[in-house]
Amino acid sequence: MFFKTSLTLVLFVAVLLLGCTQTNPANATANASVVSKINVSSVGVGPVAVKNGDTVSVDYVGSTNGTVFDTSIQAEAQKAGLPPRPSYEPLQFQVGAGSVVPGFDKAVLGMNIGEEKTAVLPPKDAYGEWNPEGVYEIPRTMFENGTELGVGLQVMSPQGMPGVITNVGDQNVSIDFNHFLAGKTLTFKIILREIVK
Repeated sequence: MFFKTSLTLVLFVAVLLLGCTQTNPANATANASVVSKINVSSVGVGPVAVKNGDTVSVDYVGSTNGTVFDTSIQAEAQKAGLPPRPSYEPLQFQVGAGSVVPGFDKAVLGMNIGEEKTAVLPPKDAYGEWNPEGVYEIPRTMFENGTELGVGLQVMSPQGMPGVITNVGDQNVSIDFNHFLAGKTLTFKIILREIVK
């Protein structure tokens, strides 16, 4: 009985050592690919990349020409001298749903949790080109009496569109209703915090 158990143990150890010291590269490659497939597909260990339709949570710092215009990170906002927000938290959105500018949407595709990326967006992938048809001449009589009008003053159209006064004349006021980032190349530092299930 002892001899039979010992022989079985010796054979087991020999087979185990033979498998560990195998020098056949074809089998080694096949074994490596099986392990890789098991880790990623079957067990779920390893990176999970963002795809269209995923809901993600990201922190970001947006800048143009080196000037920060928006961020979800309080320390970055303070450093840039931005007006304080009521709260700072990562931006959550569904990829491909059109809730962010197209270039930002594309930039998060393929990212893994914890990954940081810098994306440079030309105007066509951000807020579009500046359009001269977005500037309107409004009669001064459209403003309430006593309203002090000046270049740079932000106003709101009756439909709720924000605009900026670009010129004040005797009869008319020019208001630019283009997005304030239209025509600008934007740089975003993006950090993927979570893929929300």
